[in-house]
Amino acid sequence: MKNTPLLSCLAAFWAAVFLAPPFLFAQDCSGRMALSQVKKGNATSFYAVNKDPWFLVHVTFSMVLTGHLKFSAALPVQTVVPAGGKVLLGQLTAEPGSGPNRYQTAINYNFGDPAAIPDPKAVYLLPYEHGVKHGVAQGYYGHFTHQSCQCLDFDLAENSPVCAARDGQVVALKQDSDKGGADIRFVKSSNYVTVLHSDGTWANYDHLRRNGAAVKLGQWVKAGQLVGYSGHTGWAAGPHLHFDVRKAAWQGGESPTVPTVFLQQGGGAVSLEEGKYYYAYHPGGAPFQEASAVTLNEPTLDQYSAPAPPNGSVTIRTVDLDSDVLFYARNGTAQDTTFTLRFRDLRDFSSSKPVPYTKLVPAGKEVYLLRLHRLEMGVPAAYATNYSYR
Repeated sequence: MKNTPLLSCLAAFWAAVFLAPPFLFAQDCSGRMALSQVKKGNATSFYAVNKDPWFLVHVTFSMVLTGHLKFSAALPVQTVVPAGGKVLLGQLTAEPGSGPNRYQTAINYNFGDPAAIPDPKAVYLLPYEHGVKHGVAQGYYGHFTHQSCQCLDFDLAENSPVCAARDGQVVALKQDSDKGGADIRFVKSSNYVTVLHSDGTWANYDHLRRNGAAVKLGQWVKAGQLVGYSGHTGWAAGPHLHFDVRKAAWQGGESPTVPTVFLQQGGGAVSLEEGKYYYAYHPGGAPFQEASAVTLNEPTLDQYSAPAPPNGSVTIRTVDLDSDVLFYARNGTAQDTTFTLRFRDLRDFSSSKPVPYTKLVPAGKEVYLLRLHRLEMGVPAAYATNYSYR
């Protein structure tokens, strides 16, 4: 679920009779954009002022004129204002005539340069640690909050490291919120880091924990570098990482998203699918063994047997793999034992075998018992075990 921090802004102003005393006027728009008017003689110059020190913006400026007023530029004016820059939009003058002269101005802006073309060959890194596997809880045009965007939600637990998917400069961040929940009223409470890429696109890393940014504004980051820690802030049913890449466009509203492909171990690139799990591969990282729950079947698992640590106790061991939790019984004693696994709590999981489940565990051996399968990724699930042996 996503709270996009970089949205358009619209400001409208009514001015008094044009033949007023000289003045300097600026209307702040969400603290990032201002429209300045400077009167000199019979002309008033209009400037778009970008107050953001890191991110350029594109501006659409329009006017409604009443009386005998004339603007020097064709309306609407569309231009790009560099970070921290100021651009002349045009001059307003009054021609001779009777009656009042009035004007209305409107300025609409959004971040980025619409002339920038996304690199079609760009390959991204998965935005978490090398060799670690996470699932895509919601994919492009997802059923919950992604119906109109090419956005991704990864099932990262709170405080999981978040890594840059591509080289770029940090141009926006928020990390002061500790509020979040599955309600639209939290939509502006999300913490995020935004990274601008060399082709003019930018990536949003959203729902970070409070004080979860590991970078600073203006900092240059390399692909794979730590940028923050996941959390549960903003409009989100639970902890996860929202990731999307956006580009600028003149049509206004929310900036359109860009499809992305991700590097895989072995050099290939893949488009991600909702409900599937993917290992992050960062070039230069050590090779790692890949495993997938879908390749493991019950008959094969039931044949598993391995030495157990000779510690004189009987215990269980679990392995988390994709949406599954695999359960093993370890018999560290010198006698065969009959092991029974029970669940005091089992929410949003299904079991591969009827429970309670009982199995003979030979002395000094570890054997497979069963697995739980999570019914829906991104939905809170829980289990609590209870076991006995004789």
